[in-house]
Amino acid sequence: MSTRPHVRLVDNDPSDRALAALVPRRKVAELEIKESGDAIVLADHLLRSGCAAVVTKYRLAWGDGLQLLESVKSLDPEGPVVPWARAPEARD
Repeated sequence: MSTRPHVRLVDNDPSDRALAALVPRRKVAELEIKESGDAIVLADHLLRSGCAAVVTKYRLAWGDGLQLLESVKSLDPEGPVVPWARAPEARD
């Protein structure tokens, strides 16, 4: 098991997850990014291994960033959650 700090990147679209991971992977070599595409996988990963932070797309196929924020905070009240959204002209 890795001891590097990791960020959980949440988005139901694999191509959006890959795009969102580009900058952190290039800028912070010791950071591990773990991806979650659905609520069940995310909950399982958070319960088993936690994470340094959660970065989530605001609109998900199975909920929204505020619901996810509440869920993560119920597991780790101090854990940072960063919701992100596309630019307004590129709405889902």
